[in-house]
Amino acid sequence: MRRNTFLGTAIRVFSAFAYIIAAAAFCSADNAGDVKKSLFQDAEKVMTEADSQETRFYAPKIFNDALSEYKSAESDYERGKTIREITEKLAKATAMFRQAMDVSREGASLLGHAEEARMAARKVMAPKYRNDEWNRAEEMMKRAVSKLEKGSRDDAKALADEAEQLFRQVERDTVAFSYMIEIREKLRQIEAMKKGEYFAPKSYQKAISLADQAEKELVQQPYGNDKAKQLIQEAMDQADFGLKISEQIKVLVKDKKTFEDLYLESIIPVDAMEKKGDKT
Repeated sequence: MRRNTFLGTAIRVFSAFAYIIAAAAFCSADNAGDVKKSLFQDAEKVMTEADSQETRFYAPKIFNDALSEYKSAESDYERGKTIREITEKLAKATAMFRQAMDVSREGASLLGHAEEARMAARKVMAPKYRNDEWNRAEEMMKRAVSKLEKGSRDDAKALADEAEQLFRQVERDTVAFSYMIEIREKLRQIEAMKKGEYFAPKSYQKAISLADQAEKELVQQPYGNDKAKQLIQEAMDQADFGLKISEQIKVLVKDKKTFEDLYLESIIPVDAMEKKGDKT
């Protein structure tokens, strides 16, 4: 309420001051371009300053309302409206741009921790890999910003704290997911063979179990988790082993070989190596 009262007072002051300056400029301007420049230059300067700050994030409604007033003033100028009408809108826009900057500075202090968590989650491509969770966190952050714009600092802070936790969690989940992409893809390849006669179910289940353990580890500790990396490698090795077995089963069936043939083919090279070692 206090913020709106201050805004109303600021608008009236800016409007009166702007009207006096604009009227003087109008009388001394040589052409239409100079007139418009004189009318709009102060508001444009404040708008540019506001846009260079984080007002579009921390005070989006106030900034957009200010921008609408500015554009409406431009439209009024093009349609030949009176200087008073134009300067009133420019004064309102200027006051709101300044308010947006004030809110933005407060937002950076009050909600900055949540924004840092948001950027960390974005950096690991959370919107791509964890879209639903990301959207929930974004919605929470928007609500925090909305409360801040309305002057409800405590509510804004509480929502930002909750948003921060959501962003941190989605960051961890995304990192875990990115580590797991390769092994999950390999498991999908084996899954596609499940209904066929060459499937190796025990190897597949063991690989799945190792991958699940790795993912749980990563969710708890996404960075620098050597145990998780080891589990992923073991899952990859097990998956590769399962694929190799499937290929051998396929050869057995295709060439009508027996399991004895397979055993002999695997044991003979070992025997040959042992005999060679004995001679040396």
